[in-house]
Amino acid sequence: MDQSSDDFEADLEAPIDAALQALAPLEASVLDLYFGLSDRDPLTLDEIARQLDLPLPDVKALKDRALVALRRWIRGGEGGAAGTPARLGPRPPDPLVDREPLPGGPPFPPS
Repeated sequence: MDQSSDDFEADLEAPIDAALQALAPLEASVLDLYFGLSDRDPLTLDEIARQLDLPLPDVKALKDRALVALRRWIRGGEGGAAGTPARLGPRPPDPLVDREPLPGGPPFPPS
């Protein structure tokens, strides 16, 4: 059974949105920009750093941390069901990800 490209993308939209909701807003935004998830071209880490007005090492750390969190979320983490955003549970405050969005920057969370 062949699915059109649009059908395939529509089938992936809900799981990707659910996965991004499991992340801190800034982590989700970095992945959105890096992978071009919101109908835009993917950006390099340097382009993301400039757009978000963050140092490049911070953007790389956000991307890496978000990917680790998504791997745990997909696998169900410690005793949780796979794909359960609540599984991530509370995390300690992080000034890098727990800040207000920049004016004119990408939406938090990505839409």
